[in-house]
Amino acid sequence: MKLLFTLLFSVPFCFMVFGQTNVLTNSNLPILSITTSPGFVLDRTTNIPGTYRLIVPPNGGTVTPSSTPQQQGTLGIRYRGKTSFDLSDKKPYTIEIQDAKGEDLDVSILGMPAESDWVLLAPFSDKSLIREAIVYRLGQKVMPWAPRYRFVNLVINGSYDGVYMLAERLKRNKNRINITKMSKADTIGDKLTGGYIWAFDKTDARDVTFKSQINLPGKTYAPDYVIFYPDDDEIVTKQRSYIRDWMRNFEAVMNGAQFNNLQTGYPKYIDINSFVDNVLINELSKNVDAYRLSTYFHKDADSKNPKMVAGPIWDYNLAFGNANYCQGALTSGWGYDFTTACPTDFWVIHFWWPKLINEPDFRFRIKRRWTELRKGMYSTTNMMKLVDTLTNTIGTPSITANFNRWPILNRNVWPNAFVGGSYDAEITYLKNWITQRLDWMDRAIAEIPDRVVSVNDPKVTDDGLGEISVYPNPATDQFNLEFRLFTTERPVDIEITDISGRKVYRQEQWFVSRGPKVLEVPSANWSPGVYFYRVSLGEKGTPLVGRMVKQ
Repeated sequence: MKLLFTLLFSVPFCFMVFGQTNVLTNSNLPILSITTSPGFVLDRTTNIPGTYRLIVPPNGGTVTPSSTPQQQGTLGIRYRGKTSFDLSDKKPYTIEIQDAKGEDLDVSILGMPAESDWVLLAPFSDKSLIREAIVYRLGQKVMPWAPRYRFVNLVINGSYDGVYMLAERLKRNKNRINITKMSKADTIGDKLTGGYIWAFDKTDARDVTFKSQINLPGKTYAPDYVIFYPDDDEIVTKQRSYIRDWMRNFEAVMNGAQFNNLQTGYPKYIDINSFVDNVLINELSKNVDAYRLSTYFHKDADSKNPKMVAGPIWDYNLAFGNANYCQGALTSGWGYDFTTACPTDFWVIHFWWPKLINEPDFRFRIKRRWTELRKGMYSTTNMMKLVDTLTNTIGTPSITANFNRWPILNRNVWPNAFVGGSYDAEITYLKNWITQRLDWMDRAIAEIPDRVVSVNDPKVTDDGLGEISVYPNPATDQFNLEFRLFTTERPVDIEITDISGRKVYRQEQWFVSRGPKVLEVPSANWSPGVYFYRVSLGEKGTPLVGRMVKQ
């Protein structure tokens, strides 16, 4: 990225002179101009009516608030957010595009799929303006859905409000969180089982919630789960009871000694790959709110997917070293150890997160996935390019405009861990923090064992000739069969069948020497389900048999 000058010496061509810093005269970004109807006052609970104009600059060009709009219409608007509203001068908004009768109207905005509900995220304490954007961009590559967004310059009632992210609101539909649509009549059978969206989060008076039956670590109170779908005015008692009981059953399993049992433990309840990706994106960014606030889950109908999926991701303005409390600024240390680092915080991390993350097979999956992502998307080179791409997308004119409107580059804004005095310094800090975090995670994840014995005990021949372990189990792309003979070298026959008895893998006369030897069995093309292995050690002894689970 190449910035022309630090903001202190940037030419203020985006603004009128004489200190009128809330007047935008030129923009290299799209301008979203909103005018609220007279007599209405913005708050966080009720949409008030208004109109909007979206003005899009030509490639390489600029526009003004009086330029011809490419889109315009009516909307409802209200403030949004909790901490982001209370502690920021720059306020976030929720907007709902409407028709002339005030009904929801789905429209495509700046190339994003048509919808009526959108949010205007307001990077304020994040002086890079891009922390949230980085995470959403990464999430779009590895998750079923992460919010799409576009940077805009926002004008409210003629007053310039700064650079915002116009983003997709978390919502159930085919273009966002694509789970089964529910109605009030869906109270029995498969229709009752999904879909649902819920989260660990702070609560408001109107929220539909349920409590965990287990107190937070070191506390005398249990956390709340907030149900986001079905909506608060649509969900019925049976639906609320279903997802409450489902989650409590999962927590009871996680609280038990057999929580990692293949058939009855956490593999029965969660989409493991989604949780691995969720953990890695939280740990890479060391989001100080991770696992405990703005932490979403969703579940489809059992007939489509009976397991809980982690995500979507949301709210990362305090990530990447932008928090001066609870070790949030340190590039070392695991984010899921928040409760140890900050036990006096009201919202500590619930017990089942660290228990899951520290389970040997789950940790093996973390290591394997991290190794894969570091070769591409999470490479240091790619991460630095992403930072440059996003800052260049906003552009020096709009960066200058934003910090003329909000002159905070020399001021500590809660909860800044760094005050650079210029935008260039903020980006340098961000890049250095990311680089050091990647290096620390490389070292920490390298310590996770490469070999993880199955949660089932290794199978041992009754004549004492040898044993076999299968890992990871369950697996997605590959099983490892590790043989350990207690005798001399001998030929081994391996056969794997599916639940109907059909052979999916055969290896004959594979010579195994004394001591451990690993056979890699690719399974990427297998259908999800249960498989059985049978290993014969020559003509002596009973064959080794066991179960494998392909996800």
